[in-house]
Amino acid sequence: MKKEELFKNVFEKLDISQTMYDNATDKYHNIAKLLEDKGLNAFIYPQGSFRTGTVVRPYKDGKDKDYDLDFICQIYGSKENFYPKDLKDSVGDILKDDGRYSSKLIEYDRCWTIKYADIYDGIGFNIDIVPATLETQSYIEMLIQSGIESEKANKAVAITHKENSEYIWISTNPAAYAEWFEEKNKMAFSSFIYKRKASIFEEHKLLYNSIEEVPDYKVKTPLQRSIQILKRHRDIYYDRSNANNYKPSSIIITTLLAEIASYTNGTDEIFQFLNFSVEELRNMHPYFLSDTLPNPSKILASMISRIGENKWEMKNPVSPEDNLLDCWDNETADLFFKWLEEVKNDLLDLNIPEEYMQNKIKSSLGFNLGQSSINTTTRKIEPTQPWGN
Repeated sequence: MKKEELFKNVFEKLDISQTMYDNATDKYHNIAKLLEDKGLNAFIYPQGSFRTGTVVRPYKDGKDKDYDLDFICQIYGSKENFYPKDLKDSVGDILKDDGRYSSKLIEYDRCWTIKYADIYDGIGFNIDIVPATLETQSYIEMLIQSGIESEKANKAVAITHKENSEYIWISTNPAAYAEWFEEKNKMAFSSFIYKRKASIFEEHKLLYNSIEEVPDYKVKTPLQRSIQILKRHRDIYYDRSNANNYKPSSIIITTLLAEIASYTNGTDEIFQFLNFSVEELRNMHPYFLSDTLPNPSKILASMISRIGENKWEMKNPVSPEDNLLDCWDNETADLFFKWLEEVKNDLLDLNIPEEYMQNKIKSSLGFNLGQSSINTTTRKIEPTQPWGN
């Protein structure tokens, strides 16, 4: 079995199925309808991996978990019209009073989570509803002055954050980020997307009148698939390393690979793009070991950097004030590069015999060969050393 075929089989186990995608879509539309019927002037839209088409089934503590699907509930008006607690409660109170949701509802620091268990074939998902409202005009003007296109800047929202019973505002822009990602994806893989849509159209002519009617979410490009592979491998690697607190967030992986994709000529091969991306990321390691070395990664030179002795920075492409690496220190970064080395060894080794390749790839992605059960082998990780010592 070739790697492309093997990855395809893995995606069928990790990706959200069409049945669950449709189920989740129906459910968030129903929530939006309830809020509207109760007089809340708001609209709901997907964010994160559900919007970018990079969902993978979460893995933690040696086993698969239910899917986490994120949605923004944007209430009309702006931050100046609300107190953060009142905004969050305006959504939560309606959900609490409805029998369909009250028993499934949990409040977290930034969202209301509705847990749906056993939706399909023993798998469930959680819908995270994040209350939000439009940012202030002064904040939007600041984004525009910092170089963000006005169309994207005007989508900036404020969400609520609860900490020790206190509620504060946090600025974010998930809609603009999704647009940025889609632009990068289509620019790099326009030919792939068209060919895949043409294939889907030929297979389902009773559903679509033209190729253009085939929805974007039906197509997964090498960029999207590579992100899914890395997210899954990350979850397995860091969980087996007992280092979940150090693992890079999904938005870091997504941002880095989307930027890398914009410098490629596109490819139909997942493995080829994945290999290129991992090598580009690994090439950064020597540069960050020594400030005197030239950066061999021209693509990423302006994206990610070490600040001072023990801090890191990568700006959100649509929110310059948002440092995606604000929780990183040198130890976190060092483990990130160790993880990339394992990705290369587990998934990209061209010298491994084919009969061993399948088992190695499936094990590193959390599956025993020929089985759906999870491999929970503990991975031994050498202690990381802070750089500069």
